[in-house]
Amino acid sequence: MLTQDMAARVQREVWKLWEILARRGSGNVIADLDLLCFLVFARWFEHAGSASPPNHESLLSQQLPARLLWSQIITSDYPGDVHKHFVELAEFINRHGSHSHPYITAFDQFPGVLARVEPTFLISITQALESTNLGSAYEREEQQALLDGLIAKLWQSGQAGSYYSPPDVLNGMAALAAPQIRESVCDPAVGTASGLVAAYRYMNQPAEAGPFFTGFDIDATVIRIAAVNLLINGIVWPTLFLKDSLQFAEWGSINNQKFDVVLCCPPFGNFHVNKYDRKEWQRIPTNRAEVAFVQLALNILRPGGRCVLHVPESLLFGSSNEALRLRQYLLEDNQVRAVISLPSGYLRPYTAIKTSLLYVSKGPGGRDQPDPDEEVFFYRVQVPPGSRVPGPDVLRQAADAYRDFERSREKAPGAGAANSGGAGENVTWCRASLARIRENDCDLSAERYFPIAVSESPMRPPSEILSELIATQNALTENLRRLSELLHDIG
Repeated sequence: MLTQDMAARVQREVWKLWEILARRGSGNVIADLDLLCFLVFARWFEHAGSASPPNHESLLSQQLPARLLWSQIITSDYPGDVHKHFVELAEFINRHGSHSHPYITAFDQFPGVLARVEPTFLISITQALESTNLGSAYEREEQQALLDGLIAKLWQSGQAGSYYSPPDVLNGMAALAAPQIRESVCDPAVGTASGLVAAYRYMNQPAEAGPFFTGFDIDATVIRIAAVNLLINGIVWPTLFLKDSLQFAEWGSINNQKFDVVLCCPPFGNFHVNKYDRKEWQRIPTNRAEVAFVQLALNILRPGGRCVLHVPESLLFGSSNEALRLRQYLLEDNQVRAVISLPSGYLRPYTAIKTSLLYVSKGPGGRDQPDPDEEVFFYRVQVPPGSRVPGPDVLRQAADAYRDFERSREKAPGAGAANSGGAGENVTWCRASLARIRENDCDLSAERYFPIAVSESPMRPPSEILSELIATQNALTENLRRLSELLHDIG
């Protein structure tokens, strides 16, 4: 746990590093953060030596020359030398690194990227990084907080695009899925890998994590940021693919194609239909990315596995054929556990689309009749008065409420369990049976099932309201008469 002084120091360091990145004026903060992540990786090599942590194969086939060690490179005050040695280091890693290791593979194209960086900017960001612990052998928790802060700055800059999601959303998704140690976790739209990191932190792993974390992305820059994020957090042997997961044809070579947990914040909107051949897992033809990713997530889960997806709320109630068929597939062939409705504007400045977290378990299918004991938990995240967004722990609270709901159902199944939590307009959760949801065209939007708040104030008698209206009308008539007399006198 960070002390107050450590947290304050991390905040200052985040601002200092981000100011240097912003001062470069490249207009591409993702590329700037990519450069910083390479420098973190280069610094990590110094204390990691020529081998990865115990029980793993060597990272390099040759000993790293002393002149390419971080501590040696940064001793030069001449920008040209610093730049030249970092380029040599990137080339050495590419030439002699073990390309079976995901971190080596992530940076195999970096020499060309580094060659285009201005030497003066490189030395300024290197000196700033040296003044922190990021990439060093010390204070791992502080390093994690610093990198979290930099990635959060990427979101706040308004330039992260679809590569980043708010940390409270990802932490809430991990808390809902509740991954356990040695369970396999996949994010088919991994971005900066903050979702995999959230899952790892939820597990509270006591040591470096093994090969239980898999991610896909189509952007090489983002994959490098993801690699360093995983590395700093202790996930030393993930599986990262610079590939389109919707097009990936080799799922059987990864973990026998099936995962225990899938966490995904898919991109929203259309993708190019002609680019994609319809896959065997794609039961519902679509040109909507979120519909395709929901189907993919369920396909790569083992039976009984669980996924949490961050989806547009329109997907949960829309009347289009593909939306309706998808909801039928979720309810009939799988088990929808929970829907967490997020407030409008949660993803600004990127989109004003209202979204929800969808928690689904894979299977069992083949139900002909609604199971009377099967219900869906609905939770409504509320924004405190005077605030634009909920607090940072509100989605963890939603996950805790879901666990409490599950425990209460085990103790008092069916009608014996509570139907909702809260009172009046402050109701935060409710439940709905599978039969009721089917009666409502498989509508999975949370607002559909919340009880309607009824005002407790007593109704006034109609005669009293009528007398008040007559008195108001008489007063208005009198004022009009006086105004008419004044105008007559003036005229």
